[in-house]
Amino acid sequence: MNDFGFLVFAATTGLISSYLAKKKGWNATLWFCLGFVFNILALIPLAIIKKTGVAPVASNVANATNTNRNTGIDLKNLNGKQVLFLTVGLVVLVFLIQMAQSDPEAVARRAKEEAERVEYARVLAIKSAGRLMTERAKALFKDPASVTYSDVYVKEDMTLICGQVNAKNSFGAYTGIEPFAYAKEVGLISDAGVVRNLCTRSGVKYISLKSVM
Repeated sequence: MNDFGFLVFAATTGLISSYLAKKKGWNATLWFCLGFVFNILALIPLAIIKKTGVAPVASNVANATNTNRNTGIDLKNLNGKQVLFLTVGLVVLVFLIQMAQSDPEAVARRAKEEAERVEYARVLAIKSAGRLMTERAKALFKDPASVTYSDVYVKEDMTLICGQVNAKNSFGAYTGIEPFAYAKEVGLISDAGVVRNLCTRSGVKYISLKSVM
């Protein structure tokens, strides 16, 4: 929920709390503040406590004032300044509680773990695309079953693989290890010069496919 949405939600719960409190004969301004700060939690006592002339909190304060007339606050007849101070105090209290619950180290650790998961998924997708291209390239050799790859790398944009390959020719003999490349738009590339130009460009990032055979 964004900041604007939260403010709308808080104001709505505040208005509902104020309306319900007024019907019970309680301080509507106070309960608007409580509803704004505590949201749905403020509606719970309004829903379960029966209508009385004085709010339960005010009753407790009134009992306390019987023993000492110079202390205590009448929550039913708060003035604007008292409501303002009470609201600010509640906001500060909620803020301090939230700050206490937020561990910077834990937040940083979760962010790092999430970044690692995203990176792992990205690399896995690139490697999967690279292995698929090696299978497609293998089918283009004279004897696909004899193809053996080594030092295969896949470009990060998943459009090109480069590496070394050894496979049998038409006479059934291995040609020896040779450079190769496979591009999605072109197919198998075996010309050493072209492979070198494609696979040694500066600034191009590759990921190794060590387990490809």
